Amino acid sequence: MVAALDSSRWRAAALTLPLAAFIGVALVLPTGWLAVRSVYQPLVADSLPKTLALLEAWDGQQVPTEEVYRSAAGEFLQLREQRTISSVATRVNRERSGMHAAIIRATRQLRGKQPDSWRETMIEAHAAWADAPAWEALRQAGERFTLRHYIHAIDLEQNADGTLVARESGRRVHLTLLGRTLLTSLAVSMICLVLGYPLAYFIAHSPPRWANLALLAILLQFWISMLVRTVSWIVMLQNHGLANDLLVATGLIPDDGRLPLIYNMTGTIISTTHAMLPFLVLPLYSVMRSIPPQYAKAAASLGANRWQRFAHVY
Repeated sequence: MVAALDSSRWRAAALTLPLAAFIGVALVLPTGWLAVRSVYQPLVADSLPKTLALLEAWDGQQVPTEEVYRSAAGEFLQLREQRTISSVATRVNRERSGMHAAIIRATRQLRGKQPDSWRETMIEAHAAWADAPAWEALRQAGERFTLRHYIHAIDLEQNADGTLVARESGRRVHLTLLGRTLLTSLAVSMICLVLGYPLAYFIAHSPPRWANLALLAILLQFWISMLVRTVSWIVMLQNHGLANDLLVATGLIPDDGRLPLIYNMTGTIISTTHAMLPFLVLPLYSVMRSIPPQYAKAAASLGANRWQRFAHVY
């Protein structure tokens, strides 16, 4: 008896293995890889080891010595021969805008030359090499392990001495976008709840003919491409679209006072609510259908009024 029960349990567990493998390959591994890459980025460290070793002793205030310029020039030329200079330049450019052009131009200027002064040659190629921040960006990009991406995500940056300061005003966008996203999500959730709860209640308690018709209208969204739905909303909400034409025709707004309903928060909330509404209605409908109507009748027999029955049962 016990052996048969254990065997059935093992068979049941074995049936979940394909799903577990799919989740592991499609979700867990990519997520784990992204988490590792967010703190571990060895590209620049592996590409410019000599230059980064010399920059460890640099004070970060004045431009580095001629030896650092010579080392950087030599490694830039090696990366150009290996055809990886563009990848390194792109990575450094994430730390400081304009560094991609500075590295590429310096590499072109240095090709085939043995100048007396590597510093002057690199500065002649791009003025950024005359400033300490360019070298600081190179040193920061060379860190194998860093939390810099998470720090940037909250609109902060780390100075050479390790202190955290606010990023320059033109680059402080993440917290603004996060707040805007959260407000939009809350607004869409509340609108979906206000619109979807009565609709789910109507579908669950209407005669089959009306319930099926309303359910069909909800499911129709899943049969239409998101692109088609988005374009349809643009057609309806544009300046001379159906919505504005209807408001003008009914006299609610003048013809020269048409409302801006797209390419702004209004259009975003309308289209997102339309896309998310079925995901609220269908779960509510399935739960409401499973509640026996005798519960409401029992509450009424015990003296509950209509709102009390609704609040306690639903």
